[in-house]
Amino acid sequence: MAAAAGVGAAALEALVAQLAAKVPTPGGGAAAAVAASLGAASGSMAAIYTTRKKDEETGVADKARALAQGLEQASKECLALADKDAEAYLQLQQTWKKDAGFTPDQV
Repeated sequence: MAAAAGVGAAALEALVAQLAAKVPTPGGGAAAAVAASLGAASGSMAAIYTTRKKDEETGVADKARALAQGLEQASKECLALADKDAEAYLQLQQTWKKDAGFTPDQV
């Protein structure tokens, strides 16, 4: 088993710092997607622990493994959506700058 990284791992600290900064992205949409990713990952962990002997005997373990797999995929998709949110906002900003009369060099 791999060693667990601390909750204050560098990547998480960097994300939190970016969210707290006066910069347009990442913003609330990305933060919500990251929170959803964490929730799905936590659900996946809970489901995968439902694989005890009695769970195997009743067939619940198979359902729990399938649920865990689906939640793990959802977690990954939420992280991808966080990136897409930031990209979409930057594209939106570009339209504002064009509407304001900026040249491509000023954008």
